[in-house]
Formats: sequence, structure tokens, C-alpha cells
Amino acid sequence: MDPLRFIETMILKTKGQKCALFLSESAAKRYHFEPMIERLSKTSQLTWIKTSYSTPDYHDLASTLRSLKGLEFDVFIAIGGGSCLDLAKSTAAFIDFSKDDVSDEDLLKIIKDKTYLSQTTRPQLIAVPTTAGSGSELTRWAILWDFDHEEKLSIETPHLAFDEAYIVVEFTLSMPLKLTLSTGLDALTQASEAYWAKSTTPSVQVLALQAIRLIVRNLPRVLADPYDYEFRKNMMIGSILGAMAFSNTKTTACHSISYPLTLKFKMDHGLACALTLGDILRHNLSALSNPESVYEAFNINNPEQVTQWIEKLSEGIVSMRLSDYGVKESDLETLAHLSFTLGRMENNPIDLNEQQVQDILKLHL
Repeated sequence: MDPLRFIETMILKTKGQKCALFLSESAAKRYHFEPMIERLSKTSQLTWIKTSYSTPDYHDLASTLRSLKGLEFDVFIAIGGGSCLDLAKSTAAFIDFSKDDVSDEDLLKIIKDKTYLSQTTRPQLIAVPTTAGSGSELTRWAILWDFDHEEKLSIETPHLAFDEAYIVVEFTLSMPLKLTLSTGLDALTQASEAYWAKSTTPSVQVLALQAIRLIVRNLPRVLADPYDYEFRKNMMIGSILGAMAFSNTKTTACHSISYPLTLKFKMDHGLACALTLGDILRHNLSALSNPESVYEAFNINNPEQVTQWIEKLSEGIVSMRLSDYGVKESDLETLAHLSFTLGRMENNPIDLNEQQVQDILKLHL
């Protein structure tokens, strides 16, 4: 079946229901969804949330909730990358608060106080990911940003995972090279961190290693030939396996160090995560029971080759040097201090201190 028709068939099952569609206007045009949206609007009570946020913050969530005031929903359908899916999940987690006039500041307090955990019901959640990297379609949490106070916000509740996720490889064929690279490296980092996280298990490590193999072997190929279906399919499988792995462990030092780079210098999330992957692998080596399996999955002989591979992979697409994002040596102390995110840094198998993080970041200026 044609992928567009398949998705339309799945989504039109919501006939007669009150639906919120999270989808950007550009994606609607790119994937030729306009006729589907028109039909959906005739068979359901449709509200289209025209997402346009590459890194949604709490202001975006507050604005979305206000736009839904007085409305009730049976189902949320999110079609897009991780940011779109995260916004849909966040909105579902806070849907009860849309009944009131919640200010941006009140919403931020609710997020930090975790008052949203008192909400136990939500609309049905359906995901159609169009990127291979975030794994948001398989996790029970969502990321929002607080650029005002330079903080990463994590919304987590056991019932926040999507009820249904439809994986359509064809939707990833039109991803630009930079997005392909960034999301692919995000998936690679998630899988790697799942392998060595304090909370890892043997079954998680099997998933993580296979994800690493698939991504390492297929990401260079898909960057060279973006419209090859098999390469894209392998990247999507790698992303799914990585998401299955890290959804059981959460991430570790690489992600923790990445957050201030995104918040302060707007470095793409996946690039910021992968920047220190080789360094953190080297730091964690003594904690790995079978480092040879990691080397085999990465197809390397030493951790430094991970950094070299990422830098070579990025050539001609995007810089992996911090100085190109405006980072100066005088910023490193602050960045290191902000890198200790609760729930991530302490999940690393070997502790790091601020000086060690500062030294690692200095290598990438």
C-alpha cells in the first residue's frame, strides 16, 4: 500500500472523534497531507496545531494549551520529528490545565513542581515519526526547554508513551543532510549511553549494540545517498532499537553535557550529544565488562576513533568545533558547571567532576 494511503487509513479510524493534529504546515505540504487533513476535518472534529518549533520551550507549550482552552479531545495525532512528538506528549500531560488561564510562569512552576502528575487521564496518542533519531515515539517522557533560565525541562509520567506508532520509512527520505546527521548521531548516542548506563541490563546491551552497528554502518551511506530506501530503513531500525534500549535506562554524561551547549549556543541537540561520545567512551572503559563488543559494534580499535569518525562524517555538512558556535575558552567553566543534569550525569558508570568536563570540552574548541 502507498505509505500516504496507509497513514490516512490508520488516522481516519478516528472518524467521529475529537482530534488534535500536531503537524507543521511545511510537513503537510512536503508529504502531501492536505487532502488527508481535509477528509479528516469532515469525518472528525479536527483541531490542527501547526507546529513550527525545532526546540519547543515552555512558552510554546503554554501557547498551545491556551489555544485548546474549552476544547475536549479523544485523540492526539503527531506527525513529525522528535520536537513535534514531544510537544504532543507534553500537551497531553497538561491537557487538564488547558481548562484554566494558565500563564507561562504558572506552567513553568507546574512543570518543575511536577503537579502535572496529578492528571491521570489523557487523550489517545498516535505518533508518525518522520525522522530516525529521537525515539520519542517509544519513550514515556518529553523534553522541553527553558531558554529564559537556561534549563532543560523533562516531563515524565508512566502513561505518557504513545499508544500507537506508525513507522513509515518513506517519510524520512526527504530529510535534509544536517537533520539526517543530527538525528542519526542522537540515536547513536542514546544507544551507546544505554549500553553503559548504571541502570543497564544484558538485554538492553544486546539492543544497544545492534543499534550502534546499524547506525555506524548506515549513517555514512544514507548521507552519501539520501534517497536509498534500504539505508533509510536500517537507520530507522537502529533508531527504534536504540530507543527501546535507552527507554529502560535513560541517558548519561553525553546528554548531560549537551544541554547547556544547546541552551546557551543553540547547537543542535544530536550534534551536542555526539560531540563528547568518544571522550565519554574513553572515560567509561574501565566500567565496561566487555569493551571488545563495543569496539566491534563501532568498528574501531580505540575510543579516539569515534571522535574522528564523527568529525569526518560531519565534514561539508556542519562543524563539530565549539568555537564555530561562539564558544570561547572563557565559557568552559560555566558550561562544565551547567553540565550536571539531575538524572543523567549520575547515571554515568564512572563519576566526572567539573574540571574533567571542562578538559573534555576544551578538546573540541
